[in-house]
Amino acid sequence: MRPHRPGRYRFGWPAALFAGGYLVAVVVFGVIAAVSGDGEVVWRLVVHRWWRPTEPGWYVLSLVLLGGMQGWALWQILRGRLAGQDVAPDRRVRRLRRVLYAYLAVQLTYYVAFFLPSPWWVDVPRDVGRLALVVLFHQVLDGTPRALRSVALAAGTLGVVSSIGEEVFGELDVRAVEQIFDLVELLWSLWMVLILVAQARDGRWGGVTVWSGAASTLLAFLVMPLALGLSGGFGGPTITVIFVLSGARSVLMLVWLARSAHDLAGPHAGAVPRRERPAPARARLGRWPLPVAAVVLLSLLPAADHARGPFTSRSDCERARSTVGEYGQHVGSRPMSGEMAFVCEVRGSDGSPFSQSVPDLALVAYGHRLCGVYTRDDPREIARVREAGGVDVRGLTRTLDEICPRAAAIVKAAIDEEDREIAEREAEEQRKCDAAPRHRPLVRPESASVRRESLWTDYGVLEAYEEDGYNDPFEDGLHELLQKNGLVAALPGHLMISIYADPRVCVTTETYARRPPVETRGWHHVVEVGYHSPTGEIKLRDAMGGPELPDLAVRGKGHYRIRVHYAWLPWKGEKYAGQRLLIMAYPGRGDEVVVHRKRTGP
Repeated sequence: MRPHRPGRYRFGWPAALFAGGYLVAVVVFGVIAAVSGDGEVVWRLVVHRWWRPTEPGWYVLSLVLLGGMQGWALWQILRGRLAGQDVAPDRRVRRLRRVLYAYLAVQLTYYVAFFLPSPWWVDVPRDVGRLALVVLFHQVLDGTPRALRSVALAAGTLGVVSSIGEEVFGELDVRAVEQIFDLVELLWSLWMVLILVAQARDGRWGGVTVWSGAASTLLAFLVMPLALGLSGGFGGPTITVIFVLSGARSVLMLVWLARSAHDLAGPHAGAVPRRERPAPARARLGRWPLPVAAVVLLSLLPAADHARGPFTSRSDCERARSTVGEYGQHVGSRPMSGEMAFVCEVRGSDGSPFSQSVPDLALVAYGHRLCGVYTRDDPREIARVREAGGVDVRGLTRTLDEICPRAAAIVKAAIDEEDREIAEREAEEQRKCDAAPRHRPLVRPESASVRRESLWTDYGVLEAYEEDGYNDPFEDGLHELLQKNGLVAALPGHLMISIYADPRVCVTTETYARRPPVETRGWHHVVEVGYHSPTGEIKLRDAMGGPELPDLAVRGKGHYRIRVHYAWLPWKGEKYAGQRLLIMAYPGRGDEVVVHRKRTGP
C-alpha cells in the first residue's frame, strides 16, 4: 500500500498542516486538562456544544481520542482527490460528486448551527440534498443488482419525505415528532446499509470509504444504547459516553461523504461493474436475499426505541442534580444549564405542554423550534402553534430560557429587576437602622456591639442554646414561659427572645462586669431574667438559622442576668415600620423575672 504523502493529493499540504495543528491543540489542551483538572477548553474544542461534565476525571482521555479521530477526519476530508486524476467523464458521476460535496457542506453547517433558533424550513436544504443523493446513487450504481437499488431508492425516498413531514409538523405538534422520528431513522439507515453494500460490490470506492459509513451506521444503532445500558442511569460518565460516541458517528459520516466523492475521481473511477442484462427468473430471484437480509437485520436491531437517542427521566434528573456526600448521602443540589436543564425542566413539570415520552434529542430540537417562534413573536405563527399543538409559546419563557437566547434575556431582565427591588428594600431597611437612636451607656460596658445590618427572623424568635447533654430545647417548656411576659425567657442553657416576625429588627448588645442602671425611657418593653450558662457561650440567632449575635458570656460559664429592651421603630410616618433591641448581659445570680416596663405602644 502506497504511503499517504500530502503531495499525492490535490490539497494535501494545507490539509496536513490544518489537521496536524488541530491534533497538536487537542493533545496540548488534553494534557492541561488532565494536570489542572479543568477540561473546559478541550471539551469546547472537541465536542463544541451541549452539557459539560462537572468533573474532568477520566473523560479527558475519551475527548483526546475523539479529537484524534476528528484530526484524521480533517485530513480525509480536506486533502481532496488524488493529484493529476481527472474527474470521471460520466455526467451522472460528476453530478453525484457535486451533490456529495454540497451535502457535506450542509452537514457541517447543520452541525455547527444545530442549536441556534431557526424556523423549520432551514432544514429543507439538508432534505433536498438527501433526496438528490438517493436519486443519483440509484443512477450511478447501475451495475448493482436491480432489486437492491430499487429497495434503496424506495427506502431513501420515503425517509426523506418522512423527514420533511417531521420538519413541517414538528413545529406544530410535538407528538408528530415522536411518531415520525423512528420512521425517518429506520428508513434512512436502511438506505445507508444498502448503499454501503452496493459500494462494497462496486470497484470505485475504497475500503476506508465503506467502513467509515458502516461504522457510522453501526454507532447510530448499537453503541449509544450500549453506553446507556453500561451506566444504568444518568450522570457525568454516561452523558460523556453518549456525546463522545455521537461525535464519532458524525465524524465518520462526514468522512464517508467526502471519501465517496474523492474516490469517484480516483484511480479506480473507471472500474464500474458491467451493467445488468435481463436474467432468467431463477437468477433474478437469487438477487433478492441480500436486500431482504438487510431489511431483516434492521428490523431485528433493538433500534425502535434506542435509535432516537437517550431518554432522561425525572428520576434521572433528580440524581443528576443531587450532590452526594462522602458516605453516599444527599447533601445538596448542583445547578444545571443548557439543554440538559431544559430537558429536566420538562421532565419535572406535571403541567408541561411537551410530550413526556419524546426522547431528549427530539425534545431539544422541538424546543429550539419553539424558541424560533418565541423569538420572532409573530402573533399569527404563535396562534397557529397554539391551535395545532395546544402550546402557548409566550407562556414558556421560564421553560425555554436555558436554550433560547431571547427567553434567557427576558428572564435575566426580570431577575435583575427583582434583584434591584430587593437591594432597594435592603438599603431602605439599613437606613432605618442607621437612623435609629444610638444607646449611650450610663456606665462603661465591658463590650458593646451595634449590628450594622438589620436582622430578619422566620418565626419572630431569637434563641441561644448551649448543648450540655442534659436539656432538650424542644421539650423544656421554654415557649410556655415566654408567653408570661411576651419578651424574654430563660432556662439553664436555653435563652429565648420574642419579637415580631415580619418587620426587620436593629440589635445592639452590651456586656458589663457589674449590674448597669435600669433604663426604660424610649423603650416600650423592658424585662430582665436570670440565665445559667453551662458552656460559657451565649450567642443569640434566628431559631431557623442565620448570623449569630456577639457572645454575651463576658465571664465564661456561670450565672448571668439578661436585660432585654424592646421598642418599635417609626419610619416616614409609619409607627410600626421596624423594631429595635438592646440586650444587656452581666454576671449575677437569681432566676427571678423582673419586668422593668410593661409592654406599651409607640
